[in-house]
Amino acid sequence: MTRIEQPELDILLRLHAETWVDSFDANVTFGETLALVEYNLSGLDLSNKELRSCHLINCDLRNCNFTNSNLSHSEFTNSDLRGAIMTGVIDEGTDYTNSVRN
Repeated sequence: MTRIEQPELDILLRLHAETWVDSFDANVTFGETLALVEYNLSGLDLSNKELRSCHLINCDLRNCNFTNSNLSHSEFTNSDLRGAIMTGVIDEGTDYTNSVRN
């Protein structure tokens, strides 16, 4: 599992948010999808982020802070979300298949 640090993750999420919003504004049904497979993101700050259509597969997300983030139509497959802070999260249509949660 590859570790990604906060600065690199912030760049990826900013680019994802820009392409997702551009696609959505162009009347595309769904925007671009960001897929992270087998990454260690444990303890990172994912608060106040645009995470719509993010697919996090086999990821370590323990103790991440997702406060006030939009997770709509995202997928957390086989991921570990133990200890994650999910206060104020929007997760309509989000799939948590086989993921461990609090």
